[in-house]
Amino acid sequence: MLPFHLGCTDFSSLLFELSDGRFQFISDSVVAPLMTGHQYVLVENNLAKFLEELELDQVSFRPAVIWNRRLDEELHTHKRLVAGKTFFSDQISELDLTGKQLYLMQDEYIFVSPELKDVLEAQGFERLHFSEGMSEFVGEAT
Repeated sequence: MLPFHLGCTDFSSLLFELSDGRFQFISDSVVAPLMTGHQYVLVENNLAKFLEELELDQVSFRPAVIWNRRLDEELHTHKRLVAGKTFFSDQISELDLTGKQLYLMQDEYIFVSPELKDVLEAQGFERLHFSEGMSEFVGEAT
């Protein structure tokens, strides 16, 4: 059994973390429920609240501000997900998948246990999608 990569069906712009902790759009100003990039994972407030209520082991959230420099507008719609459980791709088959587990790979990619996947699907977070193991990454390696 492998964990599931948690992604989003919506396109989102890449962000750059500024020295003051805010996140600035690199290109287009497109916001999605789940926004991931180099060393950051931002989740929409309602999803963050739901995950907080599950009291997942070694998962916490911090306030996040997304700054649209062009409009000089700050968005407070997301929280930064911080996960203490991390792994490298060659360790994926060794992860503990009992119960509700959440892991980060390369501080950017979210993986969840089958039970947590089922809970998220049952809750109706329709813009999230799941792919088992590293299947979603196969095309990127070529």
